[in-house]
Amino acid sequence: MHEHQCVDGNVEPLEMWADIQGYEGRYQISSLGRVKSLARTRRGKNNCLVSMPEIIMRLTPKKDTGRTKPYVEVRLRNGGLRTERCKVFLVHRLVAGAFIKPLAPDEQVDHINGLHNDNRAVNLRIMKSVEHARIHPRVLNPNPRDPVSGQFVKENA
Repeated sequence: MHEHQCVDGNVEPLEMWADIQGYEGRYQISSLGRVKSLARTRRGKNNCLVSMPEIIMRLTPKKDTGRTKPYVEVRLRNGGLRTERCKVFLVHRLVAGAFIKPLAPDEQVDHINGLHNDNRAVNLRIMKSVEHARIHPRVLNPNPRDPVSGQFVKENA
């Protein structure tokens, strides 16, 4: 990743873009946590071709359920009709998968500075679920965690 000097003397990484796996040629994720829809043509009404410009997409905070911190998510559509349902992705997982390494099923992405809306690649690290559970113990779930898997375990009544 290339860097440049800021006015205050801090070094900030330049923004890099990578295709989102499964959405190549349609969407890209940046090392700063932005998502863009690439310019393309699509079929419109009466089967005519319609040009779609490249745009930076709107990211939305995930609904706060009270159990977890609200992360930032994006909705992507993989072709098809306008009525096709979108798939929702957590932005920090897209950034980590593109700029750190693909995630294994037993891995979590941790925000180093604790801010769940700071999805820059330099603020993310990949950890085993067990390690992640140790640094974020019992957020709002009173149940203990399994020491091997890191998953919440219901206590026997």
